[in-house]
Amino acid sequence: MIEQRRQAIRDYAYKMVGKSFNWGVVDCHTLAVDVFYLITDIDKRALVYERYSNAKEALAYSALNGGFEKAVLGEHSQRKPNGGETIGDFLISISPDGNEQVHICIGGSVLTCDEKKGVRLHPLSAYKNCYNYMVVCSK
Repeated sequence: MIEQRRQAIRDYAYKMVGKSFNWGVVDCHTLAVDVFYLITDIDKRALVYERYSNAKEALAYSALNGGFEKAVLGEHSQRKPNGGETIGDFLISISPDGNEQVHICIGGSVLTCDEKKGVRLHPLSAYKNCYNYMVVCSK
C-alpha cells in the first residue's frame, strides 16, 4: 500500500512537470492538496482551487486560513526535523515577500512551482531550510 501511494505521487509529479503556473489552479498549494488527497483520500481541494487569482490575494487568503499547515495538514501531519525526507513529505518555506511556498518531496527531488517557471523538479538538497511535515494519516 505504501509503495502504491508513493508511485501515485511520483506519477502525479511527472504528469505536472512543465505545466504553466496559474494562481489558484496550478500553483504550489493546488499541487500540495492534490498530493494530500493521494495520501489520505481526504479532499481539501476546494480550500484552494480558484480561491485567489494573484500573489496578493493568495497571501491574504493563506493568512486568513492560517496557512497551508493549519488549513490543510492540521491534525493529519507532524513536523519532522530536516533530513530524512521521504516521498510525499511537504516542505514549507516562506519567500522574501512573505508568501508561503509548499513543495513536495519526490525522493531525491522536490516538486515545486513558481510564477515564472511553472511546475518543475529541483534537487532535494536545495530545500534544506524548509519546515518539513510528514502526513501521518494515510489511506
